[in-house]
Amino acid sequence: MIDPLGAAMLALTSRTPAALASVFAAGVVTSVGPCVAPRYLAVAAIAGRDRHPLVPTLAYVGGLIGALMAVGLAGGLLGKLGAASRTLDIVLAAALIAGGVHALVRAEPHAHEHDGAGEAAAEPTESRRSI
Repeated sequence: MIDPLGAAMLALTSRTPAALASVFAAGVVTSVGPCVAPRYLAVAAIAGRDRHPLVPTLAYVGGLIGALMAVGLAGGLLGKLGAASRTLDIVLAAALIAGGVHALVRAEPHAHEHDGAGEAAAEPTESRRSI
């Protein structure tokens, strides 16, 4: 498994152009878990590795904030959907009832294959009589 924090530290020490992006991505990835301790360790590791730790630390914290904002946005949208659930339930029930009524009105009666099968087998058909 790839260690996002380790990859971010390697990018910071090698001074690659993608260093801040990888630190931001490490902030996003580490915000997923329930435990807070790795976040403190990550900030301490970032601050200890760089002579000017403010920019990488802010990039990491920006990743944390961005991920938590996305979770909050999704939770808010789900909350609004839950508030509108009564209306959605009524609309869905009306649509299902309308579909059922439409299917019943448009249905045509049809004969089943087993209806009268015993009587037909007892009498020979016209083609059998001529043979």
